[in-house]
Amino acid sequence: MPQPPVKPAAVKVRPARLGSNDTPFIAGLFAQAFSLQPHSSGPEGGGGSGGGCLEGLTLCPPRSAADWQRQVETALISKHAAAEESRRQRLDRQALILAAEAARRSGRPPLMVPVLTQADRQQVQRWRRQRSFVVLVAEDPSSGELLGSAAVSLAQPEAALPPPFPTTKPRRTYVSNIATLPQHRRKGVATALLRQCERQARLWRRDSLWLHVELDNAPARQLYEKLGYQEVGRDPVFTPNRRCLMRKEVEPCHAPSNNIVSSAGTIRVSASSSEGSGGGSSGSSSRKSGVFIWSEDVEL
Repeated sequence: MPQPPVKPAAVKVRPARLGSNDTPFIAGLFAQAFSLQPHSSGPEGGGGSGGGCLEGLTLCPPRSAADWQRQVETALISKHAAAEESRRQRLDRQALILAAEAARRSGRPPLMVPVLTQADRQQVQRWRRQRSFVVLVAEDPSSGELLGSAAVSLAQPEAALPPPFPTTKPRRTYVSNIATLPQHRRKGVATALLRQCERQARLWRRDSLWLHVELDNAPARQLYEKLGYQEVGRDPVFTPNRRCLMRKEVEPCHAPSNNIVSSAGTIRVSASSSEGSGGGSSGSSSRKSGVFIWSEDVEL
């Protein structure tokens, strides 16, 4: 008996959890949709969109489910480690600031709070890039069945060559992969995933979301255009499986410093913003969404 359609409103989208059934599901789904296969149809019509390797981990796209699982788990572990180091650095610096203020108020000799060096700020940027990675899964909230997945990171989709080749192109919030199970396509799962990807871009205080789709992937292109994505570029004519690059403008969330990273790759700072006293890794976290809202004045 065919399964009833999953209504978009009934689809729950959440971050993937390490050490659960999420990573094997994501690996199998991405391997089926992307590994050494032409992507003849989109996330709502079949297959998937993207198929690239996860940012900063490998030059060659994964070929098997085991490769995909290893890459996803490596990225999630790296993100967790970066979050712990960033949190420790932030708390240590805040403790120094509080101790210095307590000494000043009590009349004791002043304590010196070390100034952040260029190396410190570069380390903060590395932590940010490692933390700016989310794998989302869509599930049926009533049964818990996993329906699809998408990966979002800060990448450089306008670069002529993939990482680790150098480029001066700015980092964008980029959907590197999105796919749904064959039996749940054309039911709003991919739309729900894309909506959460857009929310992720806003939480990272970016004003656009970017993705690639193959030119012959008509169902996916129609879906993206329907959701407000516009074509901004194409791969060279001689490129196999030629793709177009699409972008959608979003409204960024406003964190305490009111800095917004624009689609031009620059940081816009409002008149009311100031450098956070908490040092180079300040920000706020959202436990409900499992994401981090940046609020420190450091160029990414």
